[in-house]
Amino acid sequence: MPECAAYLWRWFLRMSRRRSSGGFGLSPLTHPGIAAFFELSGIQPTPWEVEQIEKLDDLWLSIRAAKDDDKGKQHGKH
Repeated sequence: MPECAAYLWRWFLRMSRRRSSGGFGLSPLTHPGIAAFFELSGIQPTPWEVEQIEKLDDLWLSIRAAKDDDKGKQHGKH
């Protein structure tokens, strides 16, 4: 990740550590959760920055789902 965007990754990681999960795995970050993070952190993000956090979350969840699928397939072979 370019250094100029590294702050977005740090924000995302902080938010992601507070994410909830349910019976079907990790839940996406919610808009209320994202808003609360920024409010509590005293950060006023631009709409573009919020969109990038949402894109990071979508990518994160898709990677995690693929890893979970791979684990399930490996366990099925035993």
